[in-house]
Amino acid sequence: MQEICARFGVSRASVHEALRLLVAEARIRPQPNCGTVDRSIAQVKIDEIVPIVGALEGIAGQLACAQITHEELTYIETMHQHLADHFHHGDAKAYMKTADAICNAVLAIAANDSLSKIHQMLLRQLRWSRVADRAPPEWDEAMEEQELLLRALRVRNGDLWALLASRHSRHRAALLRQVPGLMAKARAFMRADPANHRRTSADVTGGGSLTGSSRERPIGRKTASKPSGFIGWPKRWLRQGDDFQSR
Repeated sequence: MQEICARFGVSRASVHEALRLLVAEARIRPQPNCGTVDRSIAQVKIDEIVPIVGALEGIAGQLACAQITHEELTYIETMHQHLADHFHHGDAKAYMKTADAICNAVLAIAANDSLSKIHQMLLRQLRWSRVADRAPPEWDEAMEEQELLLRALRVRNGDLWALLASRHSRHRAALLRQVPGLMAKARAFMRADPANHRRTSADVTGGGSLTGSSRERPIGRKTASKPSGFIGWPKRWLRQGDDFQSR
């Protein structure tokens, strides 16, 4: 503690407050008689594990597309409607919880126990629970891709699902990469004027979101006259089957 105070030229109270904020955000965890332990994830680990998670979710989707029942599809459609509602209301925590629930439902429909266990193990290694209540930086694109994943499931196109799931995994990586930014914010907090030490953790961490304040993130779905980019061609292709009736 004294070393930190001397290094940053701040009081013990300021250090305690900064550590409290980091613990609250799960950036560090306290150890009895051992201070705190940094819980950051190395960039290389994110780059290694997230694509594997995306590939596993792609395989799960392929299996699910081959055997999903009408009742199971209806259940996922209901959850997806909740997902869209959370998106339009800007409720990041509820959105991410529902998105994870949809993913878990697809894994359950795939009925591959080994795949599910490996998927959960990798998410624990990434400490996904730390960021699972924050919307991804490109929230609009994430929502569009969720819609495409649902439509791929409706038409039982496992290959398209796998391609979309792999692409969609970048949002998971983006959230994980943002966590180290909390340390820089805490350091800035400690160097700030003492009068600012009464600020709450929400003030320091951008309103509880690593992507900045709600004013910086557009809420609601972007509209475009013509789909473009990676998600453009699946949207155009699936649009031709809007009247497709689930088998």
